[in-house]
Amino acid sequence: VRDASVALRFLDEQRRMHPAISAFPNAKYYGGRVRDASALVARPRPDWLPYSITKDASPLKSRTVVDVTHGRALHDGPSLRNGAEVDAIDAILSTLFQRLPARASVDVAVISFYKAQILALERALEPTKRRLGGAGQSLRIGTVDAFQGSEADVVIISAVRAGTSADVGFVADERRLNVALTRARHVLFFVCHAETLRAATHRSTAGALVATEHVRALMADADARGDVVDSALLL
Repeated sequence: VRDASVALRFLDEQRRMHPAISAFPNAKYYGGRVRDASALVARPRPDWLPYSITKDASPLKSRTVVDVTHGRALHDGPSLRNGAEVDAIDAILSTLFQRLPARASVDVAVISFYKAQILALERALEPTKRRLGGAGQSLRIGTVDAFQGSEADVVIISAVRAGTSADVGFVADERRLNVALTRARHVLFFVCHAETLRAATHRSTAGALVATEHVRALMADADARGDVVDSALLL
């Protein structure tokens, strides 16, 4: 029973995310009620971040949607994996860590909605983890659910879903997607099959496919802000 003498307080200021990362979750999930702390607006760009991770040398944005156009989601037991997204994430990390100063302190997290994808990422990224040199350098890999309440300097999300169906599965869960989108301090990469997510659907309680508006809105926002990059351009 709730104690009537205890007032519930909505936390209306966030002190973690770059404003470019917080903008969409704030507008879509919190009705624009959360303001960015003034310190975030003035926070300098970390000197360990590369200027670009693409062949056309376009500046790295605080939020980047990496479109893996050739990716396909494959069943792996009761779960799903997407090898093309694993390759794209490996390329992003190779560029990031290759140019990382030895004494730089950076925390990177790779998260996904599917256990089979996590296992594939752990296998593929083990050499990268072994090459990390600095004491303050870390690479964590885990599910979105396991990462709830955590944060990292750089977060890479693997959406996995791609193929002939626009059913986006766990990505349709607003709570899970909100958690995934709000873990990064400086840079967020959302690795996905953009066409699938632009037409996102999910199964209703009645079993029919219905539009997943918040996922479609995310992609529309990324398109409007010029945040979508083809994975073929990754270094």
